[in-house]
Amino acid sequence: MLTSLQRTIVAFLIILTCRPLLATSHAVELGFTSLLDSEHIGGWKYCGDGEMKVEDGVATTSSPGNSKGGLYWFQERTFADFTLKLEFKVDKKASNSGVYLRFPNPGDNFNVAGDKGYEVDIYGEKTGTIIFMPVKLRPAKPVVITPGEWNEMTVTVVAQRYTVQVNGQTVNDFLGNRASEGYIGLQNYPGEGNVHFREVRIKDLSAEGHREVAGQAAAPPSKQIEPLLEPCLDAILAPLPQEPQMPRVTVEKLRATLSGEAVKARTPSQKQIFQYAIWVCDALTNGMDERAQTRAAAVSSSQVPSLSNGGSIVNTMPLRPGKNSGNAGEAIRKKQKDERAYADQQAQAFSAFMESSAYKAWVTKSTKLRRDVMSVYTKLVQLEAAEPALAK
Repeated sequence: MLTSLQRTIVAFLIILTCRPLLATSHAVELGFTSLLDSEHIGGWKYCGDGEMKVEDGVATTSSPGNSKGGLYWFQERTFADFTLKLEFKVDKKASNSGVYLRFPNPGDNFNVAGDKGYEVDIYGEKTGTIIFMPVKLRPAKPVVITPGEWNEMTVTVVAQRYTVQVNGQTVNDFLGNRASEGYIGLQNYPGEGNVHFREVRIKDLSAEGHREVAGQAAAPPSKQIEPLLEPCLDAILAPLPQEPQMPRVTVEKLRATLSGEAVKARTPSQKQIFQYAIWVCDALTNGMDERAQTRAAAVSSSQVPSLSNGGSIVNTMPLRPGKNSGNAGEAIRKKQKDERAYADQQAQAFSAFMESSAYKAWVTKSTKLRRDVMSVYTKLVQLEAAEPALAK
């Protein structure tokens, strides 16, 4: 039987053994480094109005009524690809703050974080909004944030893809086009009630050559391009008189993502695969440029027929029996004559255009363009098939 002294010693050892586990439960996650908790509060710097109060590993926003805001940023190093996790709590529904990603050294100007990087907003049901002014990408569904309760946010950034999760649910996923590396920080925004942060930790994905997004391996380049291929070609190769919406921005964002992944390719064959994927994107954007230039030249030479809405046609009421029916009948006959003339003019214009040099040149260009794009894409698929690490 244990003596009183022995029982005391055993209890003390249990406390010593368990306490670190409770205090650093997040810090021991595989691959993560703690940036802010009860044992790690160094390396941070503040700029702007107000202050960020840190006590027992919890950072709390504090702004006077006339404050313009501020930035609490981790200044010891920059990050490229990473998964950032943290917990936050709001005092009131209208409490407002955010998490800044990949911004350059702000010096004394806290606005640099929002102007050059991205902000993940913390603001009631809009939490998870991606802000890069003047654009705000809202979550697909309202996010439930209860004042006084702790929430967990996870942001995974790989190349130019940003995935935001709040309490385990993905609320935003988009492709950016800003810096591929920078600092991270917490926003101090004046508003109703404070926002509290704790257990800020990060996993550096760059050093490990990760290509993960939200726990899933990135699709091979050909699979990333495939959903865009036919819509792009259909828009590029549409008849010149038409003006279809060109998915240029989407293609350019995908190219930026592929360029970021190419940097981390570990073998010459993988680098070649990403190069071919980039060439496909370039061929599509070049095709959009070719179409725009050809159409502009045709318009300037009046070879593209104007698409009239028939506004010159006389509008009349239906013919009614009785008084003034003769005048009404004459108006209707005039309208029918105008309609026939309008149809004839449009037919002649399109017929002339089909015989124009602009149309014939575009037919030749478009046929070659489709062939060239599909040739590069086919080669990309073949290269992926020979590379087991990417053929998924």
